[in-house]
Amino acid sequence: MGRVGGRRSWHAVVLWGCAAGLALPLLGTVGSAHADETSADPPVQPVQATLETETDVRATVTWVRLLTTRFDAEAGERRKVSATVTATTKATVPDELLVLHAELRCGEAGASARSETVQYVNIWRGRTNSLTPEFSYTAAKAGRQYCHLYVRSGRPRPVGPSTGNKVTILPGTFLLVDHVHAEVAEYFRPQARSFLVARRSTALRSVSQLTWSAKSVPADAAAPRVIAIRGWVSLTACTTLSGSNDPVQDKQLCTKSQRSGNGSTVYLRTRVDQYDAAGRPCATTYINGSQGRYLGVSRTVHHSARSYTANVALQPGCVARLRIVTTLRWRSGAAMMVHAQGTLLTATPIDLSVDD
Repeated sequence: MGRVGGRRSWHAVVLWGCAAGLALPLLGTVGSAHADETSADPPVQPVQATLETETDVRATVTWVRLLTTRFDAEAGERRKVSATVTATTKATVPDELLVLHAELRCGEAGASARSETVQYVNIWRGRTNSLTPEFSYTAAKAGRQYCHLYVRSGRPRPVGPSTGNKVTILPGTFLLVDHVHAEVAEYFRPQARSFLVARRSTALRSVSQLTWSAKSVPADAAAPRVIAIRGWVSLTACTTLSGSNDPVQDKQLCTKSQRSGNGSTVYLRTRVDQYDAAGRPCATTYINGSQGRYLGVSRTVHHSARSYTANVALQPGCVARLRIVTTLRWRSGAAMMVHAQGTLLTATPIDLSVDD
């Protein structure tokens, strides 16, 4: 994400974290921004907590608070919260397949932290996988704010003894709280109902859509003229009933008629429409092609968090207004569940004249 001016100076602070109930020494880097009056961004104070030692998470239903950051904010102030969780399972774990859940929670001091976004991924015995949850947090009240990264593991297809089944979180896993660009637009509906892209239906199903409009840049301005589009979808193939619970409806969505043991394949398509001053479409871009990007989720994988990104240039004659729609279309196999709590779409202008 770009800045329209100002310089940043950096200094270190002390952060803390928890893993499997144990205090861990963490290295945190905080940026203190001294933005000048021409800056389009608010004062920035990025805060990062990084895991330095391997941490084992046993395959139970218990959430483990892995990392924590804290920062001060005004009421209504927005911050970008993101994490990258890298995990592996040893070749000696009893079960061939374990699942990892990652959840971001933020809230003000003295209040229960709210669950905001969740991602799931399955890890095959002896292999490594990653999760990258992200969202924008808005402080409800002024004062000290806390953001937490929680993880948990489970046994989607238990075949051996439970003892020894654990996922190992690798060093370098981090939790970051940063600024939000003043012009960012975001689709995120954690309280929306999750849904299925139905088996044997070739109709497009909207996953997310938003409209981005410039708030402070005239349509004929030289910059920004490039918009960064980023999206995440959290998917579960209906190969079994397990893992298809929607917490909003409190029900399992993978009904018997929608299940298949062969995994699932879908097409993911993102269409970006640009408009002229009269409100008429003047340019269209398909990030993954007009047919969409082919996604396959096997019976083994079952859970899959997918991301996509592209930079879209505003075309001559088009004003700074975009409509972005991401859809899924079933192709074969089981139905595919779309988790609302792990679905996100953002549009952010890129300033190509950043003052370094």
